[in-house]
Amino acid sequence: MLGMAGGKKFGASKPKGEGKERRTIAFQEMDEKLLRRAAKTAEGMDVITPSAFASALNIRLSLARKVLRELASAGKIEIIAKSRSTIVAVPIKK
Repeated sequence: MLGMAGGKKFGASKPKGEGKERRTIAFQEMDEKLLRRAAKTAEGMDVITPSAFASALNIRLSLARKVLRELASAGKIEIIAKSRSTIVAVPIKK
């Protein structure tokens, strides 16, 4: 019984990464086209976080944070909570 601390794994194991589809995110810079698309996407969201925004727009998380700050300064969204690691915002309804 000694030496069997981890036990034996049964069944065939898949190589690491097999069966997973990896989404590629193209390198993008903040431009007017991205800001227009982001503003339109923000209107349809109840709560906006950088993670949700990055997924919706298929952009990097750092770029999503910059876009959120830009939209807030333009008056399209309102930041309701902010910490060092994240931003929580809501769209301004007209």
